[in-house]
Amino acid sequence: MNPIELPNFPNELKLNTSEIKKSYQKISAFAISKYLLEDLTNFRPKNFLKNLISLPKDLFITILQARSKF
Repeated sequence: MNPIELPNFPNELKLNTSEIKKSYQKISAFAISKYLLEDLTNFRPKNFLKNLISLPKDLFITILQARSKF
C-alpha cells in the first residue's frame, strides 16, 4: 500500500468572528420577528389573560427548579 500524506494543518485556526456574529444577529432577529408575528396573529384577549395569570406560578416553579439544581 502506498502511504497517504496528510496535509499540514496550522496550529491556530484564524476565523473572522465579526462576520459570524453579524450573521448570527441577522438570524436571531429574523427568528424573533417570526415568532413575534406568530404570537400577534394568534393573539386573543382570553389567552393573554390566562398567560398573565399563570406567569407568577411559572416564574415560581422556574426559580424553585433553578435553586434545587444548586
